[in-house]
Amino acid sequence: MHGGVEDLGDRGAVEDIASGPGGFTGRGEESEPGHTERLGVRGDRRFGCSGGQDPRRRSPREFPRGTVGAVTHMLLVRHGQSEWNATGRWQGSADPDLTELGRRQALHAAPRIGAIDVIIASPLMRALETAQIIGAQLGVGPVVVEADLAERDAGEWEGLTRAEIEQEWPGYLGNDRWPPGYEGHEALMSRVRGALDRIEAEYRGAELLVLTHGGVIGALERDSGLPWERMPNLGARRVIHHGGHLEIGERLVLVDDAELTIPNQI
Repeated sequence: MHGGVEDLGDRGAVEDIASGPGGFTGRGEESEPGHTERLGVRGDRRFGCSGGQDPRRRSPREFPRGTVGAVTHMLLVRHGQSEWNATGRWQGSADPDLTELGRRQALHAAPRIGAIDVIIASPLMRALETAQIIGAQLGVGPVVVEADLAERDAGEWEGLTRAEIEQEWPGYLGNDRWPPGYEGHEALMSRVRGALDRIEAEYRGAELLVLTHGGVIGALERDSGLPWERMPNLGARRVIHHGGHLEIGERLVLVDDAELTIPNQI
């Protein structure tokens, strides 16, 4: 574990909670398919506005794992705004930092999440720092890192704007045409499902917050037959893992862009 972060594949080194405050959006294609709810508008027993309920303050090592027959509730959340989000550049597996706005988004979202047992994150800093900020606010940690929750590799498009992509690869965008090195849907789904299955086996029956990327969430939506819809920063998707299969729930928005346009509003 390093700095309040634990690798899922390297157990037994859990000590401290994260002290915080501490993209590229892939095309994607249940209770309410396509519906988006803003958390905090309506209270919810899972991951919603908790009405004063204290979050659980347990480290991953303290959580009793492997409850037979239990379902595992996951809230998959896209990270806060990154430096490349702010400039309109495709990120993929590149690793730009959060912007100050991205950090404010994470702070603003934290009290809307409610009671959770464990926070798990992609190793890319935009997701990991978002997780650390939220974990510090909720008193839940350390953040567990799962490498296969990282964003899909966008190949030669990483670091480019849409205009630059259109100039070099005319007609590719919007037509399911990709550059060499781009990680395809089946490869992405294979590693993401593997990650979620490992997480479920480790924390069966838990309430989990999973910080990841738009392309990862979009791939899960597409695999469930849902149409592509842009996932905003701090947008989310409920997922219930039944052990043998995933149930894709509703979309949520933890922070509206308009909420943070007022100076000094946190």
